[in-house]
Amino acid sequence: MFDVKCKAEIKNLNIRTENHGDEIVPAVDITMMLIGVPVDRISSACPDIAKRFYEGDQVAVGEVNPLTVGHKLENLHVTIGGKKVAGCDIKRGAKIMLLPAHLANVEVKVQVQHSDNLAGHVMDLLKDETDVTINERQLSMVEMNQ
Repeated sequence: MFDVKCKAEIKNLNIRTENHGDEIVPAVDITMMLIGVPVDRISSACPDIAKRFYEGDQVAVGEVNPLTVGHKLENLHVTIGGKKVAGCDIKRGAKIMLLPAHLANVEVKVQVQHSDNLAGHVMDLLKDETDVTINERQLSMVEMNQ
């Protein structure tokens, strides 16, 4: 399960359009560094990460940093600086930098379709760390509207 609530630095923002049949829709690619994520929260990106790469609270193999996740995570719910967006994908190639105490910094590229002015919101957050939540689980309508 990829279920993360942490601080993040927005590294890059790519605003573009996509063709969906006859329809052209806005899309945003956001590269961000998730900071101090507990490794058990990113198990769908790298299963058994704690068992494979830690001895106690220390990273067991210094040469593993960064790990690169080869698969795409689809249909996630993402909140960036209080703005909620459903149906996001994390592109393949996420980089996991292991830290002591079973924490990691994770560089992800999030693809958002039908951005609903998300780009302008994210641009306001580029200078500082912001709060980010990413959920792989389905949220209820009440949670989505909070």
